[in-house]
Amino acid sequence: VIGNIKVWKGQETVVRATGIIKEAFPGICCFLVGGVAEGDKPYYERIKALCAENNLDDNVIFTGFQENVLDFMNMMDIVIHPSIEPEPFGIVNLEAMSLRKPVISTTIGAPVEIFENGISGILVDAGQPQPLANACIELLKSPEKARELGENAYLRLRANFTLQKMVGRNEENYRVREVADMVEEIVPGSKVTYANDASPDIRNYR
Repeated sequence: VIGNIKVWKGQETVVRATGIIKEAFPGICCFLVGGVAEGDKPYYERIKALCAENNLDDNVIFTGFQENVLDFMNMMDIVIHPSIEPEPFGIVNLEAMSLRKPVISTTIGAPVEIFENGISGILVDAGQPQPLANACIELLKSPEKARELGENAYLRLRANFTLQKMVGRNEENYRVREVADMVEEIVPGSKVTYANDASPDIRNYR
């Protein structure tokens, strides 16, 4: 897992899943790569206590803040993005895709748009250790499936998330909102709403 230790980042779910995975793979090693802010120390201590209670001190490694996160990601067989609250994007997903790493993420927020479930990544319910553990065990038992997911993720990244394409989408969204602002200014009492805020080219006027 790459990300600062925060409740909404979902590290607790990963630790609990690691306890389940350990039953099938006793030598499992889970890296939690990220720093801990002062306000997040109670959560960090809670996770540390959870590791101790479940005999996971040798299986879960807290690295603290690291500048070379891609080096750690390169060592991982699976990259987990376990956020329990929706994220607008999640750059970690793209970094993992660029390294051809299989990614397990959640069914909320941006990952639903980034990954094709079962093809270029695996999506599981947020905050649920058992489905996350099951997905990890499946990939650990099938390295070929893991490689296929990683390769498909890389191809999807190249096809859909290049800088040029992402800038183009942002420019298009900006133009749509610019027109909407003009409509609202010109037509008294008008209001432009969006059927999908992430893709505001679908508009309704009322």
